Amino acid sequence: MISRQKLFTLSDQPLSRSSWKLVAILACFTLFFLISLFYYKLPDWPVRILYDLSDLKAYFNASHWVRGHGLLYQDLRSDYPFLANVIFGLVRCIAIPLSSFINEFTAFCCAWTSLSLLVLIWAVKKIMVVRRSRLFFWIIFAPSFLYFVMFRYDIYPAVCCLFSLLAIKENKLEKSAIWLGFSIALKVYAIVLIPSLIIFLYSRTHVRMIIKVLCLAFIPFIISNLVIFAWGGTDALLNPYLYQAGRTYNRESIYDSFFYLMLLTEVSGNSIAMISEWISLNHIPTILQIISCTVIPVIIRPKDWDSLLEIWILLILCFISFSIFNSPQFLIWIAVPACLLPASRPLKGIIILAWINYLYFPVGFDLAWNWDIRFVYVFITAIWTVTILRLYIMLELLLKLLKKKFTKYKLSE
Repeated sequence: MISRQKLFTLSDQPLSRSSWKLVAILACFTLFFLISLFYYKLPDWPVRILYDLSDLKAYFNASHWVRGHGLLYQDLRSDYPFLANVIFGLVRCIAIPLSSFINEFTAFCCAWTSLSLLVLIWAVKKIMVVRRSRLFFWIIFAPSFLYFVMFRYDIYPAVCCLFSLLAIKENKLEKSAIWLGFSIALKVYAIVLIPSLIIFLYSRTHVRMIIKVLCLAFIPFIISNLVIFAWGGTDALLNPYLYQAGRTYNRESIYDSFFYLMLLTEVSGNSIAMISEWISLNHIPTILQIISCTVIPVIIRPKDWDSLLEIWILLILCFISFSIFNSPQFLIWIAVPACLLPASRPLKGIIILAWINYLYFPVGFDLAWNWDIRFVYVFITAIWTVTILRLYIMLELLLKLLKKKFTKYKLSE
């Protein structure tokens, strides 16, 4: 029997059979427990501690076109790109036959969580080929990670990014570009990875291949938008992007965490309002996102796969950390590629983040904003903790990449 100390040691040793049995038991128990919750209501609980169907309800409503009840982006509101709505429709098609036995929305929820977990298992199998390590399951079974895998759609674009990285490792550049293209089409955030990919490819292949990769990476995005424009016109085309562009402070961003700190230091509310308005009007978050996602790749110039992996995680962290708003499910974008990291300080930081994130949402958020405002300090403390962890991971990744770059530079001399 494996010892407790050995099982929970952060190392790159492969999992033993006894460890895998424990993981399998945890996985089966978690799946059974969470899916069974769809049949029960917990109205007196102030926190959506075990499940959150709010986004699944939005996905379900957006998929009414499968039933012939309206046109997408015209009669049916959806704040998501076309390819995401295709996934919603696919899950609805799976749920329809089950609706003869249970409520259709419940059937949709069960189909959604089952499909999401199958995608996660598929990703885990791919990860194990590259990193047969006992570390990644500390991320996979973190409550927050499982929570958002099951109740948000971000697992799909994040896994596409993962498969793109794995294809690059196999030197299958066209395949990598297609996977990255699906990620961009599902959620445009992945576009921030393009500059680092260009710089990486420039040192490994010819310009013609780089152009081909870029074309393949944008084809899913272009085709999906042309389909929307063909039947819905400009309004339908812009619908999901205007929603994202119009988002602002939501009490959870890195800027909000600084505003909370300023309140504690007795800075006046008017001064904080002026600062927040100046940041917003001058597009400071967008400028920081653009600078970080273009300048960092130019400075680092990743030339090996491990450096590309690290810089992709760093760029994702920069993009979501400098955003004017924050969503708790952004964790998935960090955690999925982080499963490929070897034992290191950044990986340990991401593991801690994956567990702490649950205290931010749903626990802290619901206690403060959906139950009793007196719990706002729990929420603020969670926001500060998550912000500090993200900044720490970003710093560690940046220092690691710079150290690797200058070490290679000295060796070349």
